[in-house]
Amino acid sequence: MGPTEERPPTSPGRRAAAVVVPFVVGAAAVLVTYLLLRDRMPQSMAIHAGPGGPDGYSSTGSAVASYVVVFLVEAVLFLFKAWPDDEDEAMPGAMRTLAAVAWAVAAATVYLMCALLTAATHSPDGRNVTVPVYQFVIALALGAAIVLAVCILFRRNR
Repeated sequence: MGPTEERPPTSPGRRAAAVVVPFVVGAAAVLVTYLLLRDRMPQSMAIHAGPGGPDGYSSTGSAVASYVVVFLVEAVLFLFKAWPDDEDEAMPGAMRTLAAVAWAVAAATVYLMCALLTAATHSPDGRNVTVPVYQFVIALALGAAIVLAVCILFRRNR
């Protein structure tokens, strides 16, 4: 297709898949991580933290289920943004950028959740699970690297 030819609009199914698949893959990665680590996990994990530290606990299985719900919420939010509208024709690269951001958010979320699961294996009672601040920086850098890589690849394919 030449630079002056118009591209056909992306079908709603493809748009949905482009933003939902990253979160399905992310949820699967967290579940696999949990299955690999569950023998070393404490019986309960903090699922909520207040100003004084953790104040809500649940079984590790329930905690992982709540992690999967986070992916579901992220997928639904991105799905609403991916819904076709009149602005899509004015911004042909917007869907590609949205898909890249979806992969970046999913990857950062996976990284943090897997860091939490790994940290939980070092806490016998699940009450003293900490993730160093640099882990959050790594998650942010991972997401930024994904978006940057897609932008560079997109520019090369123009």
